[in-house]
Amino acid sequence: STIIVAQTEIDALPHTPVIDEAIPATCTESGRGEGKHCGVCGEVLINAIVMEPLQHACDDVTIIKEATCLENGIKRFTCTNPNCGVYYDEAFPLQEYTATEIYNQALKYVGEIITYDKKGIPLAQGTGFVYSADGKIITNYHVIEGAYSASITIGEDTYVVQSVLAYDADIDLAVLQINATGLTPATICKKDPVIASEVYAIGSPKGFTASVSVGIVSHAPRVIEGVMYVQHTAAITHGSSGSPLVNKYGEVIGINAGAFYGEINVAIFTSELDNLVYGTPITLAELY
Repeated sequence: STIIVAQTEIDALPHTPVIDEAIPATCTESGRGEGKHCGVCGEVLINAIVMEPLQHACDDVTIIKEATCLENGIKRFTCTNPNCGVYYDEAFPLQEYTATEIYNQALKYVGEIITYDKKGIPLAQGTGFVYSADGKIITNYHVIEGAYSASITIGEDTYVVQSVLAYDADIDLAVLQINATGLTPATICKKDPVIASEVYAIGSPKGFTASVSVGIVSHAPRVIEGVMYVQHTAAITHGSSGSPLVNKYGEVIGINAGAFYGEINVAIFTSELDNLVYGTPITLAELY
């Protein structure tokens, strides 16, 4: 055959680079970095780096339900990686506190009560503790019995007792009202205490303000003359009446009332607070 027109050799065209968009990795799926390929022939010019899945990072913790003496709380752990939002819930128990922590907490809600006769002369001394932020105070009935007026000192502040909201001489409990707001109330637990568990009594025995003693629950609930008590070994004496008996979780489980047979220390079980009947508030003078 005869070549009439010889073919002209044409140099290969340069690649036309096209950027491959990066795909971010997710918690469960692999991703890839930016790469390049030729838009004409499809040849890979720069390999994209493969990125392993991130794995969940559940670092955002939210309290869904606080723990109480009756049931565990719930924490929610939520993944903070972009476009995820996966979460899981985990139960958690009440926090245990050291004796020092329990004492420092109690200083915010325990107060010393002084009662007075008609002439304003000090009559007796006891202890009470904050039941609500708006000024309700729990103490023993016998602390205010026969008093014409009373005051309570909580921390550096002294308040006059305005009225008695509820009382029961048989149970030996009283709820007082003072003119205050924003107080730190005690946390109340009405679950049966664990026998042999550690407890703390914080009060003013014989006028020694803000004293703390430690013991264990000897027996609970102990029913004596129809009233439920917590029998314990924490030291209490005159002036401790009305003081809180506190467990290792910082919860009040009893109101110290005194000793039976001269040496068996007891606190009125907090469940007895439910048996108080609230009527028209009266002053101590009217109760007197």
